[in-house]
Amino acid sequence: MKIGFFNVQRMGSNTDSKRRNRLTNKLNNRGVDMFIMCELLPRCGFPPARNCNYRLCTSRQLCYGAVYDGDTTLNIQRVLPLRTQPYRHPVTHKNFYPGGSDFRKLANRGLGRVIPPAGPLAHWPGPAGGAGGVDIYCFHAPASKNAERAVAFLACWLETVYQPVPPPGAPAGLAPYYLLVGDMNLEPEELEQSKIYTVNNLTNQIANCGMNTHRSLRGRDRELDWALTNMDDVEVTTTWGGYARGSDHLPIFVEY
Repeated sequence: MKIGFFNVQRMGSNTDSKRRNRLTNKLNNRGVDMFIMCELLPRCGFPPARNCNYRLCTSRQLCYGAVYDGDTTLNIQRVLPLRTQPYRHPVTHKNFYPGGSDFRKLANRGLGRVIPPAGPLAHWPGPAGGAGGVDIYCFHAPASKNAERAVAFLACWLETVYQPVPPPGAPAGLAPYYLLVGDMNLEPEELEQSKIYTVNNLTNQIANCGMNTHRSLRGRDRELDWALTNMDDVEVTTTWGGYARGSDHLPIFVEY
């Protein structure tokens, strides 16, 4: 399965058709089965904006959107991950990061689960030879010091609830595999070298293309768009034609 993910930099109902087509073509021209966008404004019509924020809705909040098979719009369900054991230090039993144990205090934008056309009890096709399917999530991390805290929180939660034998309190009906794609607002090396990864030896697979995906006007360009998964052989690529006019990000393409 091939998935495109793109931060489309505040695309909304007033976005002109040329810019909209330019951005969607960046994804569709690569033959994706599904594409996911973030930074949609709430009134965006295609793809329909799915507001997964934890705060009261406003006209300026940044939303997700997803389309399957070119024209089937998808629902995105907000998920509230809970603190799990890996988020706590094994000796002190305190959280690795300040900010508390409530994910909503670390990120305004929530974790989104992309619902298959068959409904919320279904799963996306699994990797070759893998029965049971995949749960696909998207996330737009805060553009602040909370980015590492929020992504680390998600990494701990995913690693815990997707164990072969899920622990008590894990959501019911999970697939054996997961894939989280997003604008993480930190580079994959920053998570890999973080205290939570090096102390607890988390085993989430970081899947990235190894190229800068965000063009900065104030500092250096960075690789902010990538994936976390428990699947092997996940390939992430990006476009070679430079940044699309209308976005400061490159799309990424995740294939398994």
